[in-house]
Amino acid sequence: MPPGCGCGMLSVSLPCTLDLASLTEREREVLRLLGRGEPNRLLARRLGIAERTAKAHVARVIEKLGVADRTAAVFVANVLHVTLCSPLGRIPSPKGNSSRSAEVAKS
Repeated sequence: MPPGCGCGMLSVSLPCTLDLASLTEREREVLRLLGRGEPNRLLARRLGIAERTAKAHVARVIEKLGVADRTAAVFVANVLHVTLCSPLGRIPSPKGNSSRSAEVAKS
């Protein structure tokens, strides 16, 4: 069993360069969508931007967070979910998907 509280989960440390304050509001939106597992194509569609622009945003978020890759950024988004999300920072729901809207509203 890994050291820690005894729950059996692995203990992971975040990079010391991690700073959400350095992200723009758009980059925070991108990080929230990454945390939901959105691929670049869907991320671009939700934000109303080109897929190439979405890829550039993802690369910039990874760079600013100081993490190794997209997977690490997804991890950060989930670990820091409460800090990252705010009542004013809702992720746009896909059109015609009311069940997902309800899930987002509950969380």
